[in-house]
Amino acid sequence: MRYLLTDLLLEETDQEFIERITRHRNSTVLPGSKIIKNCSGSANKCETNVFYFIKEHPKFEYYPVKGFGFYLGTPIEHWWVYNKITNRHIELTPMSAGGFDKYIGIIGYDVRDKIFEVDKPFDIPFFKAGNIEKFL
Repeated sequence: MRYLLTDLLLEETDQEFIERITRHRNSTVLPGSKIIKNCSGSANKCETNVFYFIKEHPKFEYYPVKGFGFYLGTPIEHWWVYNKITNRHIELTPMSAGGFDKYIGIIGYDVRDKIFEVDKPFDIPFFKAGNIEKFL
C-alpha cells in the first residue's frame, strides 16, 4: 500500500517537505491535465510499471520520476515516466476516479542507466517506497 505523505510527516512540516521537493534541481511540478495517460501497467504497481516500461524501451530517453500524486489535496507516493525528448510526462498506472489532480516529483536522471543493470526494481533504492528524503 502506498504511503500517504501525511503518514510520513506531521502538520506544519508537510508544506516544508513539498517545498524541499520543488527546490530540488531535478524537480517537476505539473497539473494532472498535462500528463499523458498511457495506463498500460498494473494498478497499484506504479514503481514496477515505470521500471519495466523504461527497461523495455532502451532506445527512448525515458526517465523515472519519484514523488507524489495529489488526489483531492491528499499526497500519495507515486512513480511515473518523463520523456526527455518531448518534455512530457507519462502516467502508466491505471487509476479510478480519473487519476491525480497534480504531480510533484524528482526526475531520476541518474537512475535510468541503473535500470538496465539490474533485474528487479527494488534492487534500486529509487524504487523503494517511503524514502524520498534520501534523494533531496
